[in-house]
Amino acid sequence: MRASAVNKYMERVTVTENRRNKRLYHIGDKFLVAVSTRIPSYEVMKCYKRNGQIKEIPNTVLVIYTYFTDEKGQFKDRYNITLKPSDYKDYQIINLDYLCEATPENERKLVAECIRLAVEDGAV
Repeated sequence: MRASAVNKYMERVTVTENRRNKRLYHIGDKFLVAVSTRIPSYEVMKCYKRNGQIKEIPNTVLVIYTYFTDEKGQFKDRYNITLKPSDYKDYQIINLDYLCEATPENERKLVAECIRLAVEDGAV
């Protein structure tokens, strides 16, 4: 995503909070993106690399959780760019296309991508 597109979507963030080890990005009162930094499992990352799914093993990764409140007031975990449906459709798996080193620039890009998904769906 280009910097101009990242900025366009990040302009929709109404409040940013730091809570313990998470940063919360509020997009209005219906959508929340929570971001934390973790040290990935080296053994799992080694498998992804060996299978050609990733090029390099990151030292830290960004973990994204999204919370969307629907018209009935129920929370749904939607619009998370870092997850995708599994082949079995019963659960979600890591979207390795968006597995990246934990940097402020990458964080902005991932949050913007989550917002983009919600905007394109008409949710926000």
